[in-house]
Amino acid sequence: MKKSIATLIINTLHKYRLYLLNCIISKIMHIIKYKTYPSVKYYYKERLYETRWNKIVYISERPGLNMNINSLSATLKATYCYFYAPQVGDVVIDFGTGMGEEAVVFGSLVGDFGRVVCIEANPLLAKAFNLRALENFNGHVTTHNIALAESNGIVTINVPIDSYVAGSTVHGTSGTAQEVVALTFDEIFKRIGLDEVNFLKMNIEGAEGYMNNINATCIRKVNNLCISCHDFRHNEHQHGEYFITKSKVKSFLLENGFEIFERHSEDVIIKDHIYAKRLLI
Repeated sequence: MKKSIATLIINTLHKYRLYLLNCIISKIMHIIKYKTYPSVKYYYKERLYETRWNKIVYISERPGLNMNINSLSATLKATYCYFYAPQVGDVVIDFGTGMGEEAVVFGSLVGDFGRVVCIEANPLLAKAFNLRALENFNGHVTTHNIALAESNGIVTINVPIDSYVAGSTVHGTSGTAQEVVALTFDEIFKRIGLDEVNFLKMNIEGAEGYMNNINATCIRKVNNLCISCHDFRHNEHQHGEYFITKSKVKSFLLENGFEIFERHSEDVIIKDHIYAKRLLI
């Protein structure tokens, strides 16, 4: 079955809230493509699907054929880890963990002697992924329900009704508002106890603009990074100037001794990615 057709079927069933049928169809698709029989469930409260396959648990908004470590690894290499992939024993911090698509791979790459720190502002996602992380790993992957902000305190995040993906501290026209603990970049590093980070991944829907407030000593603890800026949300969708962050983030990194890499792509999301490596100075 072609992926495009499979995706159309899955999205249609989900749109009409045929969740249980969607789980059954997803199992059949896995059997046809991978000759394996996963467990697929839907959790109504969290509005998430859970796929259990080869002793690893994945969560997602839609059940899909990419819910396996090989497919997620390939996607990670083509996006956030295009210039640097974590190694065994590395320390990784994942700002904007979401449903853990990248964190699952990070946990496998660094192994039991590495460490993956997941920062997720959405309380439901943080709780859901933390439970799965406890099952998948031996304590070296942890999840923290924190929002990155320009000062410590409490912020309200808006989670759209139909999707978790675009949730941010900017209030939308529809969705659920939830209060979350907000900490600065420096305070997060201090509380979690991070002395050196081999790789930082960040996708936090515009809040990357707060990086300008980071203490130079703190950012220089990071060796490699990929930051997903969100200028496209202003340029393509007119979501507001809050999302114009790329030039600010680039300037901040250059001022603090990083070499920057960019990719020329027709994909506006990839085009807004900033890759950087700290120079030894």
